[in-house]
Amino acid sequence: MAQLLLKAGFNEIAIYDDANYPGREALPQEILYGIDPLPSVVANGKAKPVALVLPNTETLSRRIGYNWIAVARKK
Repeated sequence: MAQLLLKAGFNEIAIYDDANYPGREALPQEILYGIDPLPSVVANGKAKPVALVLPNTETLSRRIGYNWIAVARKK
């Protein structure tokens, strides 16, 4: 990801994952560990139930990210 941003001309690059990012400690527990109901709302509450598979407690406690977030700026 960093190499792509460098090639595109960005020179100030910070890459975070969804388990480690600035301000995470300030978020309430409901946001950190909550489940997003938006897909069900969009489907008008008629979405077929699907089993939710979450990582095990050991993985969650190690704060391993699954999504990457890049913040970059060109001077």
